[in-house]
Amino acid sequence: MIIYNELVERCFFKPRHAGILDCNEPYTVHARAGYPGRSGHFDLYLQCDAGLIKKARFKAFGNPYLIAGLELLCEQIENSSLNEHPHFEHNGLACSLDLPKNQQQLVFLIETGYLSAINHMKEKLGV
Repeated sequence: MIIYNELVERCFFKPRHAGILDCNEPYTVHARAGYPGRSGHFDLYLQCDAGLIKKARFKAFGNPYLIAGLELLCEQIENSSLNEHPHFEHNGLACSLDLPKNQQQLVFLIETGYLSAINHMKEKLGV
């Protein structure tokens, strides 16, 4: 049996950012990362207003570490300035989640989706 730390349990069992956003809404983007049948895959949605990331949501298929990592990412980037991004700390996320060595690749998967969404938003806004 795997024992997760309190943060992983909170983010996995009570995520506040799980869901999708309507990409037909202005200043809303979507990015996908990962492949079904591998270490997991997810969709990441961002919505901006006046240069701020007002909403961040995700829909994920994977283990508790992936879902918890996406919840933490959304918590960190929601209500932040788009100009502060991209800014991703691999070690910080891995340490917060207390990731085992065989799950370390999830940090890079999360980063891939994050960078794609941020770049897509900046292109959409012409930033």
